Amino acid sequence: QPFVSNLGFGDIREVAKQDNSAAKSIFDALGKGMGLANAGGAASSRSSNIAVTNNQAYSEAALDALGMATGTFAGWFAKHPAP
Repeated sequence: QPFVSNLGFGDIREVAKQDNSAAKSIFDALGKGMGLANAGGAASSRSSNIAVTNNQAYSEAALDALGMATGTFAGWFAKHPAP
C-alpha cells in the first residue's frame, strides 16, 4: 500500500486539448455519400495536463508522506528485530 499524503500540494491545469470529432463527422458524411462506412476513422480526444506547485507546498506533502513511511518502518522493525 502506498504512502499517500492528504495534503494538497498543487493544481492540475490543462495545457492542450485535441478533439477530432468535428472532422470525423465531415469525413463520415462524405464517405457515406460514396458508400464508405466509417470514412472518418475512430473519434478521439486527448488532453495534456501539468501539475503546478511550489517548493513549500510540495515539501510539506513529501515530508508528511515520509513521516508515515518512517513510522511504518519503525513499527515493522520493532515487530521484527534483527537477529
